[in-house]
Amino acid sequence: MNSLQSITATTIPSNGDLNPYGVAFVPAGFPSGGSIAAGDLLIANFNNNTNLQGTGTTIVRTSPTGSLSVFATSTLIGLDTALGVLSRGFVIVGNLPVTYPGGVATPHQGSLQIFNRNGALISTLNDSTLLDSPWDLTINDQGSQAQVFVSNVLSGTVTRLNLSVTSTQVTVVSKTRIGSGYAHQPNAAAVVAGPTGLAYDPDRDTLYVASTA
Repeated sequence: MNSLQSITATTIPSNGDLNPYGVAFVPAGFPSGGSIAAGDLLIANFNNNTNLQGTGTTIVRTSPTGSLSVFATSTLIGLDTALGVLSRGFVIVGNLPVTYPGGVATPHQGSLQIFNRNGALISTLNDSTLLDSPWDLTINDQGSQAQVFVSNVLSGTVTRLNLSVTSTQVTVVSKTRIGSGYAHQPNAAAVVAGPTGLAYDPDRDTLYVASTA
């Protein structure tokens, strides 16, 4: 019987980013030779070093022993809970950029970014209708192909992306809106509230959506 080990580790990288949002484990079978490995934990930071929401830019790696390193730094701000790992060697993260005109938190058009296993950006997915504000995601990973379900917090919708995945690239085969009508509204504590947590049950082909508004 295996014993459980408790590890306490910081998620704050050298640039001081705060407010860890997205969390994803690197799965078994993930290709070796990169800057992350199976069993690592990835964390996306939503805030910058002054704690402004929607301005963080880093994905950090925590090893099974608790050591911290920066996996990737995004040129886009506001990395959020939409974080997942493809078993063929890629990391997907969403962002919701926030600006503060007049001191009021104002979210804007977001996107999905895809990084390879060395933390290099290989693709940015933008779609003002189907990916207007990625807030969370979950993946039905089938190796050479994958379904990525994405909740959009500014429009109250859910989109499914069908991907083709090789060892060197990820290609979007199709994008489809599969859910809409979720409540969404500004929120003083979290910038915005709307469809957030996603979980997919492959046995029942059922997607579960947490509607936080």
